[in-house]
Amino acid sequence: MGDFELEISSGAEGEYRIAARSDAGDTEGPPIRFPLDGLALEHALQAVELAIVRSAAEARRIPPERERPVQEFGAQLFRFLFQGELVGHLAAARNQAAHEGSAMRVRLRVRPPELAALPWELLYDPDRDDYLCLHAPLVRHVEVLEPRGPLAVTPPLRILGMVAQPRGLGAINADHEKQLLEKALSGLTISGRVRTSWVGGQSWQDLQGALHYGDLPDMDWHVFHFIGHGTFDERRGEGVLALAREDGTIYQLCATDLAMLLREQRSLRLVVLNACDSARASSSDAFSSIAAVLTRRGIPAVVAMQYEISDQTAITFARNLYSGIAARQPVDLAVTLARQAIKLDRPSTLEWAIPVLHLRASDATLFDLTMATPAVIVPQFPESAASAKPWTLHWLLSGRYELEELIGRGVTTDVYRARDSMLGRLVAIKALRPGLARGEAFQQRFRREARQFATLNHPSIVAIHDIGEDTATGVPVPYIVMEHVDGRTVEELLIGEPPPPLRALEIISGVLRALEYSHQRGITHGNIKPTNVMVTRNGDAKVMDFGIARAASDHTMTATNDQITGTVEYMSPEQARGHPMDARSDLYSTGCLLYALLTSRPPFGGNAPVAIANRHVNEIPIPPSQYAKRIPPEVDAIVLKVMAKSPGERYQTATEIRADVERARSGQPVAALADFPPNHSEHGEAERLDRDSFFPAAHYQGKAENFEESDRSSDTGRHRRVGPTGMELLNQQRHYDEDSGLRT
Repeated sequence: MGDFELEISSGAEGEYRIAARSDAGDTEGPPIRFPLDGLALEHALQAVELAIVRSAAEARRIPPERERPVQEFGAQLFRFLFQGELVGHLAAARNQAAHEGSAMRVRLRVRPPELAALPWELLYDPDRDDYLCLHAPLVRHVEVLEPRGPLAVTPPLRILGMVAQPRGLGAINADHEKQLLEKALSGLTISGRVRTSWVGGQSWQDLQGALHYGDLPDMDWHVFHFIGHGTFDERRGEGVLALAREDGTIYQLCATDLAMLLREQRSLRLVVLNACDSARASSSDAFSSIAAVLTRRGIPAVVAMQYEISDQTAITFARNLYSGIAARQPVDLAVTLARQAIKLDRPSTLEWAIPVLHLRASDATLFDLTMATPAVIVPQFPESAASAKPWTLHWLLSGRYELEELIGRGVTTDVYRARDSMLGRLVAIKALRPGLARGEAFQQRFRREARQFATLNHPSIVAIHDIGEDTATGVPVPYIVMEHVDGRTVEELLIGEPPPPLRALEIISGVLRALEYSHQRGITHGNIKPTNVMVTRNGDAKVMDFGIARAASDHTMTATNDQITGTVEYMSPEQARGHPMDARSDLYSTGCLLYALLTSRPPFGGNAPVAIANRHVNEIPIPPSQYAKRIPPEVDAIVLKVMAKSPGERYQTATEIRADVERARSGQPVAALADFPPNHSEHGEAERLDRDSFFPAAHYQGKAENFEESDRSSDTGRHRRVGPTGMELLNQQRHYDEDSGLRT
């Protein structure tokens, strides 16, 4: 890959000098002034940030008028850099790279601090109608005397993740964030290319302990991935991350101290900061951002965010970044391909410009990965189950079903997309792990219940076509063949912003129709959760895993004094106690699902399954409206009633809940308000005051008044919430997005 180096230095009387170096030669342009200054520059930067942040909420391709401020500012940056002979130098470097069949890397050295803080990732070539960083790796290069070379690594790459959510800042669901990243990396984990571990807490002591006393024998970490809040501290003159003290209040970890903690990890080559403003620097010090401080103090490469980034985009970026690095790509190329993935995955967004790559190393190849094929790593199961490998693809199961792709791995099951060679249709096949199919009695019960649930025939229930048993692995493995649903699970829908309340109620109404039908036939589901509900491209909800999840849970979900296994985030109190469950247990779990759809988080979290189960038993959930003000009291009341601790105090049937849900959807009073009247809490004001103690008022000045409420009526854990409240919101959000199959 050829380097095209651009260096900006200060000249005389407010002018700047720009020099270019490449294999095609060296060129220096004439002195030039930056086209914007003072108030004009401030207004342009605000318009750019607003356009980028608003683009995260666009359902379709961003309208040209929304993108225009970004293109115009990017074009001004481009014309500032490339004028006179520099235009020809760029063309020559591009032609040489094309002739050699390689990419051209742009190394940007910006010495004047007032220019270093600008979003150079927006460089826009108006003649080509294209953004430079979407095709050429763009690196903010930090010159150092002792760059680190590539690290020889035998896979897996070891990623240390940390989520910090101090009290008073925008809420972050730590468990949800971990699940999102782990799901994004699941393919790399299964293939043995990546292994992710998490810091056990959110304080600097927890981070220090994980770095030096972690769960790996040799204590080597290759990547540090942080999820949380960041800002720039004008008083200290450098960026800070928000960690937590023991009492949960904010602890400001400055970039210098973070570098001190990380630099002793000699194997560490990359830091990824999924925190807004982590790339922001002072206009008087080009090296004051968190990213710049880390690179100057020894970290070879840092990826930071210069604006707020949505969860969906952050996950797309992480998945493709780590996939590229695991495939032995240089980090700058991996970042470029991750930008392209964001652009392709969400054509409506401009968020591909948010990540900023700071590079200390002269070579962008961070790791010298061995070519040895890594062993398959699977999640931890009982010993006999852990040894079971996925079935081989492209072979006929029972002489009929050709397995095409492994599309999911749960704690107890594998799910494949397959083709029915007899009927020529796509199907989904779910098989229990061999280690969980022990014993003739269990297999007989599995077959009996599978046949029973196969009799369920309802539009809101995923149909079962066939059941069978395979012995090719030496262990009898029962499986079921289900209809292949063209859509996404609720868990996938929750990657990013939650759906509007009206849409959440519509999805839950479909789930309740399925439960009405099954409960009338004496069949309970036993494991309602986001991964067991599909939403088709037409927007219809379909419930799956009737009976299969219950059969598995009978064998694996147990409660002891110190351990609970299973899906505790959506477990009813009676299940947590080990008491018998009935149809009302399904209703409680459905309430938990509605809570997640409204807030992007389950009602209760914790560091261990037992802790979460105890909260289901003993704690009243925080009303969803405390997390998203757009949720009206009628919906709060429905959630609180269906999640009552005693089954006798809940709705007694799915029909009762659905009646209240339909009333809420049509703007009518709901019956649950009689039991759960609105309760106006001071929690939100206290959180605002704590937040403002971390984020200076100047950070928001000039932004809030520019936000249109309809653009950002919710957030994804790191965004401010703005917008109207009350039942009128439910009837404002009925637009249909044909691309995703979701009403937004």
